[in-house]
Amino acid sequence: ILFLDEIGNMSLNIQQKLLRVLETKSITRLGSSKEIPINFLLISATNIDLTNAVEQGTFREDLLYRIEESKIILPRLSDYPEVIPQFTQYFTNKFNLHYKKTVTINTHLMTLFQKKQWKGNIRELQKCIKRFVARHPDCDDIINELSSPITETHYPHCTDSLSHKVTALEISEITKTISKNNGNISVSAKELGLKRTTLISKIEKLNIQTNTKTPTK
Repeated sequence: ILFLDEIGNMSLNIQQKLLRVLETKSITRLGSSKEIPINFLLISATNIDLTNAVEQGTFREDLLYRIEESKIILPRLSDYPEVIPQFTQYFTNKFNLHYKKTVTINTHLMTLFQKKQWKGNIRELQKCIKRFVARHPDCDDIINELSSPITETHYPHCTDSLSHKVTALEISEITKTISKNNGNISVSAKELGLKRTTLISKIEKLNIQTNTKTPTK
């Protein structure tokens, strides 16, 4: 088994070499011209939309076809707020033991945890709880961070800067168009003048909440 993490960050030169290995099922050692046959199962992971990367020219389309025989999309933690209390309790117990404390998470704080978007998913939640337990009871700044409007909104990219206002407008137009078309991604993409894959990428990147299920690519 060969596991390649963050395959989307691989340079085009290395992508070409990987594609050759996948096609020929062989490798050549440095300083040698002899090909060595190999047999392995490739598992790769990425946190970027590879279809979008292909459109931008940063990822080879032929390599994408090779590695995308079977795809598993891991859901974001913020999509399942009902599981956050379980993870919160686990990490709280873990860091209470580490720091020899007896910190508890009250209902208000748990609500804030469940509203936050957690871009870093479970790792970010773990880090936040570690900071909270380590600094307790002097951790008002952490609570203030969790209570900020950016934490509670579904659109964490929106601030007062010009670029974020443009993003907010984009989110608004996409949301209205999808809603008007009853969640039909293909029709909405055509109306917005976008490719279907590009619209799906924007929905995921901007964390746009729609009345559709997770779009398939």
